[in-house]
Amino acid sequence: MAGDSHKKTFLILTVFISIIAVGLTVAAFSTDNWVTFTGSKSNNTGCDKNISDDACTTYGSFGLFRGDNGINYYFGMRLRISQVICTDGWCTYYTVRTEETLDTEAGKDYIKNISSIYTETKDSGENVHEWEYGLFGFGYWVSILVMLSLGIVWGLVTISFTVFNIFGKPIETITGPLGLYLWNLLGLIFMSIGVILFAVLFQTNFAENVLPQNDYKYHTFRTESSLDYSFYFTVGSLVGFLLNLVLLMFSGYSVRCACTQEANKAIDNGIILY
Repeated sequence: MAGDSHKKTFLILTVFISIIAVGLTVAAFSTDNWVTFTGSKSNNTGCDKNISDDACTTYGSFGLFRGDNGINYYFGMRLRISQVICTDGWCTYYTVRTEETLDTEAGKDYIKNISSIYTETKDSGENVHEWEYGLFGFGYWVSILVMLSLGIVWGLVTISFTVFNIFGKPIETITGPLGLYLWNLLGLIFMSIGVILFAVLFQTNFAENVLPQNDYKYHTFRTESSLDYSFYFTVGSLVGFLLNLVLLMFSGYSVRCACTQEANKAIDNGIILY
């Protein structure tokens, strides 16, 4: 009995950790602080710092779907909003002034125009990159969303089956110890893939530039970016799944067929049908 109580204590801990892990990923989806940035004009012509401390500067942050930023071309800070819009295999954070309406169709037309310029420039032999035009791959972005979503799914499955193991008597191997290891391992794998994919996207597309192409090129703004707390929420979720696996190992829960135990109990109780 003491052994069963010891195991259940560890299972209860894994339930709480799984709830936290799922909550962190949901919070990451719903917050817009995956990347934060500040910047200024590399060519400060016309930028008189005596007029304003934020003359010719920019700042902002964005998440998986939208963002907020401000930019000062010298005429005062302009507040703007961004939204991820995708078409023709490309995505971008389409940006407008806060008093304007984010038009999806206008955003798609913008992507088509910018991607066409990027393709022509690349085909002409110039050494250009997607980030210079504020573009990133649609398939890559969707892969990040799918991996993180599957992390949430396996987290919920982990919670359900762990609670079942605490209060019930699983008779199938997959619903017993093997399942607990499997669900947590799957959660760890998918969360790890999602985190790594976004980290790579940041290094290849956002570390150099997060501004729309007209801000980056025509107004010569340059930004310094860093990963923000929404991203680290997913890292915390990943650690949660890993911690669950460690707790399962220390709990004494071995991977064995639960149905064998139930059959032995039936024999011990003399419940045998001839």
